[in-house]
Order: sequence, then C-alpha cells, then structure tokens
Amino acid sequence: RQANPKRVVLIFVDTLRPDHMGVYGYERQTTPFLDSWAKGGTTFTEARTIAPWTLPSYRSMLTGRYPNRWNSTLPIQEQLQSRGWSTAFFAGNVYLSSNFEGARGWGIHYAHLDSNATEQVNRATRWLENQDGRNTFIMLHLMDPHLPYREPTAYRRLFAGAAPKGLPKRFTRRSVLQASGLDKSAHQYIRDRYDNNLKFVDDELKRFYSNLRDDDLVIFVS
Repeated sequence: RQANPKRVVLIFVDTLRPDHMGVYGYERQTTPFLDSWAKGGTTFTEARTIAPWTLPSYRSMLTGRYPNRWNSTLPIQEQLQSRGWSTAFFAGNVYLSSNFEGARGWGIHYAHLDSNATEQVNRATRWLENQDGRNTFIMLHLMDPHLPYREPTAYRRLFAGAAPKGLPKRFTRRSVLQASGLDKSAHQYIRDRYDNNLKFVDDELKRFYSNLRDDDLVIFVS
C-alpha cells in the first residue's frame, strides 16, 4: 500500500476528429468540457498517428514502436504491472479485444462492443474506487463517435433534425458512403449525428473527470 500512490489515466476516444472540437476552432459546442479542461494542460496541434485505424494505432500508442514490433516490445502496461502497478483497460472496439491481443499485459481487461460512454465511465470509475493505496494505470476507450451513431434519445435532436430521405437513422459504413450521391442535407445530417455523439462523450467525460484527483496524470488521445 502506497502513502501517495500515483495514478495515470489514458483516455482514448475512437474516431474523434479535432476539427469538431472547440479547442481546435469548431464553432459548435460539441466538447465544452474538454475545451475547458484542455486550457489547464498541454494541447498538441501536430500529433500524428501511425495508421488511420485502431489496431496498429493502439499497439504503437502503448509501445512507442512500429506496430510490427508488438511481439518484441513490452507495452507500457506490462512494464508497470511488473513493477507492482494495478492496471486496467476498458475497451469498446473489437480490435482492442483479446482476439487481437488487446488483453496483453493488463491486470484487468474488459472489452464490450456494445457499451456506450455511460457504461464505460461507470466501469472505470468503480475500478478506480477500489484501487486505494496502489499505483494505478487505467485506459478508458470510448466508441460513441464511431459508426453506427447510437447516441441516447436525449441527444438525438441536439444538433440533428429529422433524417433526410434515403438515409437510415442508424448508420453503417456502407450507408454513409452511399450518401455521397445524395444532396448536401444528407451530408450535414451525418455530421450532425456525429456531433450529437461528441456532446454525449463530453458530458460523460465531465462526470468521469469529477472523480479524478488533481495530481492524476491524464492523457487524452484519439
């Protein structure tokens, strides 16, 4: 048991575009909490990812190496666990599941593909509450800005109106690609639904952050 335990919190929001956040100049109030939080930290404007999809990005994120070095490099969670840290990863993407070695090195690994931000935040908060006196590293992954856009009913009309003809209420990648043949109202509706989900994530992260300590090291990435 540590007298002053360290806590590192890594938050990974899937498919979050910086140009839809106020801190990067977006005009809508999609992320007011994150915008305010960012003022007290360091915000990067030239960050790059190793690849435009989840699996290689995750592997490089936790090793600092190219994805093909995954099996010859100890990821950060494995290094910390070997030093007695308590570690946990709450994931919502299939590429972060044990099927793709996403559980490697974690003390607790929970992957649930249908969880929304509320459920994920609840799980992460409960886990942190049970780690009193231990050095901890937690990774919280949120999937809500990713298709098929399943924001709660209370957020459905926040930025979006009724769906234009030819578009479903619940999207797949195929339906979004097909929208290229529709008019501008269909394109805007897709953006609006995306923004609905960003605001939902922002509200849930505000709730999550309210349970963190001032001396926690918090890293936010997409």
